Amino acid sequence: MRRDAGFSIVELLIAMTIGLVLTGGALTILLSIRSSFSTTTGVGVLSDDGRFALDFLRSSIRGAGFIGCSDSSANPSVVGAPQIINALNGSGTMPFNFNQALGGYEYKNTSPGQNYALGAPAVDATVTDWTPSLDASLNSTVPPSGVAGAVAGSDVIVIRTGTTTAPVNVTAITSGANNFTTNSSTGFAAGQLAVISNCAVATTFQISGVASGNVISHASGTASGTNVSSSFTYPYSAGAMLYGIDTQVYYIGIGADGDGALMRLDLNGGTAFSAQELVPDVENMQVLYGYDANGTQSVSQYYTANSIFPAVLNPAQIMTVKIAVLVATPPNTVPRPSTAQVFNLLGTQVTAPQDTRQRQVFDATIALRNAVP
Repeated sequence: MRRDAGFSIVELLIAMTIGLVLTGGALTILLSIRSSFSTTTGVGVLSDDGRFALDFLRSSIRGAGFIGCSDSSANPSVVGAPQIINALNGSGTMPFNFNQALGGYEYKNTSPGQNYALGAPAVDATVTDWTPSLDASLNSTVPPSGVAGAVAGSDVIVIRTGTTTAPVNVTAITSGANNFTTNSSTGFAAGQLAVISNCAVATTFQISGVASGNVISHASGTASGTNVSSSFTYPYSAGAMLYGIDTQVYYIGIGADGDGALMRLDLNGGTAFSAQELVPDVENMQVLYGYDANGTQSVSQYYTANSIFPAVLNPAQIMTVKIAVLVATPPNTVPRPSTAQVFNLLGTQVTAPQDTRQRQVFDATIALRNAVP
C-alpha cells in the first residue's frame, strides 16, 4: 500500500515566494495605475478650473463700462464720447463710481519682477497692504452678509457694467418729476441701481419703487447708493432706455474647502453686497492694465493698479487687461517635489508650498469692448 505524499517544505517556500513576487508585481501595477489616474484627473481638474476662472473674468472685463447705450470707459476728452452723470450719493466710492469702468488694488510686493511666497490662505485685514487701500467691504475677518475677505498676496479687480436685465423703453417722462413710465418693468425692483440713457447722455440712479402701470420712481436720500436728488439734471424724453447696472469685484478669498478660491462680489440692490465662490483652488491672481498714453487706441504700456487708481492716470484710457491666475488641484495628486516650485504670473514670481498638489498658471489678455468710442 502506497502512502499519500504532501508538499515538502522546499516546495511550499518556492510556492510562497512565487506568490509574493506575483502579488508584489500586481500591487506595483495597481499603484502605478492609481498614480497615473490621480495625475491625469489632476490635469483635467486644472484645465477645467483654469478655463472656468478665465471665462468668468473675460466675460465681465469685456463688458466693463457698458452703461446702457453709453459707456463709462470712453474717454470724455474724445469728441462724441457720451456724458455720464452719476446721480448717486457716494459716487466717488468703490461701489458707486460708475464714471469709471474699472477699478483695482495692487497687493504689496507683488509687482512684476518681485517675489511672493504662498502660505496657507488667510484673510488680510490690513487695508494698506493693497494700493490704493482696499475697500472695507473686502477685508472683513468676520464677513458681513456672506462677504468673504480678500486673502494676502493677490490683486483685486473692480468691474462696473450693465446687468443682464433686458433694457426697457421710457414711454412717458416729465422734466423735473421723480418718476417716469416704461413699456415694461419686468426685472426691475426697488433699491436696484439703474441707468437711464439716450446714447448721448446717461444718468445712474437708484430705483426707489416700481408701481403698477410700469411706473419707476426715484426719490432722494442721504445714504451712499441713494439718489442725490429726486429729479434728473438732464431732461430725458420718451424713447430713452432703462438698464440695470452693477459693480462686480473679483478677488481671491477662502473657499468652502478652506483653500483659496476665485470669488465674485456683486452689488446687490444698490446697498448690500453678496459674495459667491466661482472656482475653487485658485491660489493667486495678478492683474495688469493696458494703457493708451498717446491717444492712438492702442496699448503703449502695462501698469499695476497702484499706477492708475484712484486718480494717478486716467482710467478711461485703459484698453486691455492682462490677468493671470495660479490654479491648484486637491492634495495627493502628485509626489511631493524635492524643491519649491516657482510660477511666473505676469512677471511676478510666486513660490508655491512643497506639497502634493499640481499647479498651473492660466493667463489672458482681454480687450475692453467699450474702450473705443
